[in-house]
Amino acid sequence: MRAVCIDFETANGFIGSACSVGIAVLEEGQIVDTNYWLIKPHPRYNYFDPLNVSIHGIKAQDVKMP
Repeated sequence: MRAVCIDFETANGFIGSACSVGIAVLEEGQIVDTNYWLIKPHPRYNYFDPLNVSIHGIKAQDVKMP
């Protein structure tokens, strides 16, 4: 069986503040491929909360925020 797992990280508590997405492809329960991208959050939700940053380590400058 093949499955794809998706993981989002957010800049703050709002769902619209996604700042990264990662995927893992599994075949028969084994990871066969992975990828990861940084995302510039929507301007309305682009505040990087220190709590979230402490969890995932992604900062505004990492996604090229002004």
